Amino acid sequence: MRSHCHLLILTALAAATCAKAEHIDPATTVASWTFDSADLLGKWEGKKAAETSGPRSPVYPGFNTTNKALQFPGNGKQTALVIPDNGPDGPNSLQFHQDESITLEAWVKPGNAAGQEIYLIGKGRSHKPEFGKVNQNYGLRVKRGENGVQVGFIFSSHDGKGGDRKFHVWWSEDVNRTVNSSWHHVAITYTFGKADSLQGYLDGKAVPGVWTFAGATDRAPVTDTDALVIGTGMERGPGQSLSGGLDNVAIHRTTLSPDIIRKRYAYAPPAPAITTAEVPAGKVLVQVCEEEVPNDRSWPEVARFPSVRRSR
Repeated sequence: MRSHCHLLILTALAAATCAKAEHIDPATTVASWTFDSADLLGKWEGKKAAETSGPRSPVYPGFNTTNKALQFPGNGKQTALVIPDNGPDGPNSLQFHQDESITLEAWVKPGNAAGQEIYLIGKGRSHKPEFGKVNQNYGLRVKRGENGVQVGFIFSSHDGKGGDRKFHVWWSEDVNRTVNSSWHHVAITYTFGKADSLQGYLDGKAVPGVWTFAGATDRAPVTDTDALVIGTGMERGPGQSLSGGLDNVAIHRTTLSPDIIRKRYAYAPPAPAITTAEVPAGKVLVQVCEEEVPNDRSWPEVARFPSVRRSR
């Protein structure tokens, strides 16, 4: 949440007068959510997501020391941010067509169980009769593998006449990573109609991945006026809903360069929670952490944290 404004779709005055976050380019950004203000693009279904600590300096130098994010509860039936489609015309349209490029990005602190395929951004698949069931316009997803976070992309294609619709699903490979921060920057870039154009990014680095279902394709994407949803999928169930923090979500009508995406992720690991110098010979030090506990194998990302220490 670096900025104190939002890019409001079709609101030129607000776009011209607000100070933009660094990740917003008025020429190519379709929409963005920094969660800094009550003036939020979209409407909440159910309860509003609660405020939480976002990525903050000095551990995440690109943010200020008081940055806040939103905490999603892991159940889209309780909390979902829904953005109605705003029509096919204009640079801020939520619709993407053949030969258009898209970049989806977000900061996320996932707390979901391993294997759950979580929607951060998803347009389509509301299962309303007028749209059918195979109308995933696009979606940015994450899941927790055995070795850490994976980033995913999903969309539906058609045969050029609206028929023979198919799903195309891409996931990054589940590989060991040397840096394991609590907050992750995830992004994908893709040009619809170019099968080999998909590139995923995790924490500023390009990551390899694999297409499944109907695989890589040159076919045109399904494009319609179904709504866009943040924080959950079409069924709103726990297996599709984010349980964790979310910040700086953005959709761009361009392929952001690898260098731009690399600079998004700045991480300065905190000092070790304990050093050998603090443990007397023949003693054992026990620390009990009570705050900022991450859902992974790392210590909390604060220099010193509330704890109980006992040595014997």
